Amino acid sequence: MIEPEKVYEREFSKTVRGTREYRRRDDVDHLSCQHLFVALSCLPSIRGVVPLGAPVPQVSTRAHSRSTWINMVFLLAMLSTLAGCGGGTGGATVFVDPANTSRWKGTTIDSWIAAASAYLGPEGGTIQVAAGSYTVGASIQAASNVSIVCSPELESTLTATASLDAPLYSAGSPSNPVFNFRLLGCVLDGNRSSNPNSNIMANLTNATNGEISGNVIRNTLGFGVYLQYGNTYIKILDNEIYFIGPLLPGETSAVGVGYQPESGNSDIAIRGNYIHDGSLGITILPSTTAINLSEDFDVSHNRITKMAANGILVYCVGLGSNGPIRDVRTIDNEVSCGGYPANGVGFDPVCAAAPGLLQTGSAAAPDGTGVSYNCATEEDGLIAGNRLHDNFFEGIDVTPMTSSVVNTGAGGGCGSATALCWVSGDLFQPLLWKPYQTVLINNIPSVIESCSSTTSCTLLKGPGNLAGGQMIGNAMRSRTTVMNNVLFNNGHGNGPGSGNGGADVMGYGDSWSGNISYSNNALGFVDQGAVLTTHTREVTFNNDLGGLSGDGITCKGCLYPTWNWIQGYDNSASPLETNVARFDETTYGGYMCRIIPIGPINGFVDEGTDDVTNCGSGHAAGKSEGLVRHAETIPARPVDFPGAHRAVLSAHRDSFSLKRNSSPIRHQN
Repeated sequence: MIEPEKVYEREFSKTVRGTREYRRRDDVDHLSCQHLFVALSCLPSIRGVVPLGAPVPQVSTRAHSRSTWINMVFLLAMLSTLAGCGGGTGGATVFVDPANTSRWKGTTIDSWIAAASAYLGPEGGTIQVAAGSYTVGASIQAASNVSIVCSPELESTLTATASLDAPLYSAGSPSNPVFNFRLLGCVLDGNRSSNPNSNIMANLTNATNGEISGNVIRNTLGFGVYLQYGNTYIKILDNEIYFIGPLLPGETSAVGVGYQPESGNSDIAIRGNYIHDGSLGITILPSTTAINLSEDFDVSHNRITKMAANGILVYCVGLGSNGPIRDVRTIDNEVSCGGYPANGVGFDPVCAAAPGLLQTGSAAAPDGTGVSYNCATEEDGLIAGNRLHDNFFEGIDVTPMTSSVVNTGAGGGCGSATALCWVSGDLFQPLLWKPYQTVLINNIPSVIESCSSTTSCTLLKGPGNLAGGQMIGNAMRSRTTVMNNVLFNNGHGNGPGSGNGGADVMGYGDSWSGNISYSNNALGFVDQGAVLTTHTREVTFNNDLGGLSGDGITCKGCLYPTWNWIQGYDNSASPLETNVARFDETTYGGYMCRIIPIGPINGFVDEGTDDVTNCGSGHAAGKSEGLVRHAETIPARPVDFPGAHRAVLSAHRDSFSLKRNSSPIRHQN
């Protein structure tokens, strides 16, 4: 096996959407000019490899972005593999066609490909699938060192039989790892109108150095592409994936990763795909075994629209036994129209336009966010340069949180009026949770005074006597960077009981900068229980169309937030965003500087405790400064962070070790 080299380069290319963009590629080098030259130089030596009378691949010259890309891949793959010198697969080229002129054993394409793979042997090679319609009676099994290359122009359609109850295409298994394989330019059709099974269109398990590119994947009640576990160096590139998953309330993903007890997935690229009219878009989940790491996900340059639930989702429930999931980079995607109301009624008319909401059902979607990092074990992520709009919930949701069942107060069986007792779920974090940190108990903000163990804390402010309450706490590990995103028109039709604004934040050590949030149904940004999170040079305008609080950005129960250079205004006919920024009464130790109101809007409202809000905003005191100071409701107490807050925050940021691309992010018009 050739060890995959990670070659980071900028390549000016066209995606399936026909838009020009810079794309960071870490592909194996089968598309390089060097291998094309080698392939061409080797061509005189391949006489006799292709059987007499076999169809010759034709390259179309039609000016269509998808066709051009497929033709290039097809031509270079054929040249390199025919020459035995490119792309991680070598050896001969064999052919499959609807008439089975090569007389492979069996009656359906799955058996023909199995026979062709066996014929190629361990050295591998290329199976060229001619144009036409094919029936898939059992899983098409990928083989190591073998590329399956369908005809140009997406003219090879592989359709599941009505009785197929298995993945249409499968690469690897627990006992049979595969490596160096490709599936290029095919149409995979799950035949959902006749096949009632939740079949996966392409299933990968224990696979290495594989590529699924330039395909159309459609029409199944199951997943589009599913990476179960143990997969490394996998590329899902430039596919069109649609009509995937059941109607609501059921959910599956167009591209799903993980959530198995076995090893995690790593070095996964999901780029340039067009995903639409399905259930979930791209879902990344950790291993369900705590010691198994999942890391290095490149989710970039995808267009995702009209999904019944989330567009891009990193998800798990609490800490539990979930393994860590690190370095998920979500860059330069456009996600719109995620999350459907029941029967599609009352949603944004932009999304409900023809052909309509194809996956809508009798129940509303439980979520519908553009990009959601909602996993307690998520760490060191990046969300940058995305356009997130017209989603039923938020544009961005970064909420890595613990989940516990608790009792509170003497009447709840905890022994004292301010006691907090663990019952089940995630244990408390006495070494990480700090005084004045806020948790939510039955959605009521409650403020911690101290924690003596993993099962016992004392509250400064709580819900009183309560048994069996649901508590959400900060997982204290996210350290996610969110920068240069545009969030607009989110939350329309959704009520105030759920997230329906630009962004929802409950992270630890997160850094937000340069984001623009406008015309959202609720707030531009809302931080809830966030700890040591910063916002710098954010812009919020014309938000809170639902009239929730009149704020552009709000901190609810934050601990040591730092906001600097926040600009806000409302130039609508009936202004609703009346304050740029607010610290609520359960926020502690905040630092708010250079809040810039434009026009009649107020600068900021401070209801919190021990906050700093009087640094140079460049405005005189009064309305233009926008300061409204409320009485402090929580008595001041010494904080056990070592040293002054500002020094701690600086040291904390300096300790970050984020795994990032060395090349700059470029945004295309």
